[in-house]
Amino acid sequence: MEFKKGNDSGVISQAVSYLTWLKSSRHEFEALVRAKLGPEAAASIDWRAPRVLCSAAGFSHHDRGAVGDLGRHWPIDLVRYRIFDGGLLSL
Repeated sequence: MEFKKGNDSGVISQAVSYLTWLKSSRHEFEALVRAKLGPEAAASIDWRAPRVLCSAAGFSHHDRGAVGDLGRHWPIDLVRYRIFDGGLLSL
């Protein structure tokens, strides 16, 4: 999960970079999870469909289009957030 405060035009390339690393570094990721969350958590990782979730205040037309095209091979979800008065968060 990647969180951006405000808008960020580099979010798609960063998401693809994360997925590339994750797919090529499965054992390193499992070791990190094992060290932080324990062996049960590491054993429960479902590698069939890794994905990246990007949350930001907004995404450009180009970001949305790129994710639409890339979505067949690189599962990336874009989630827009908005903070209202009183601290209410909308996703």
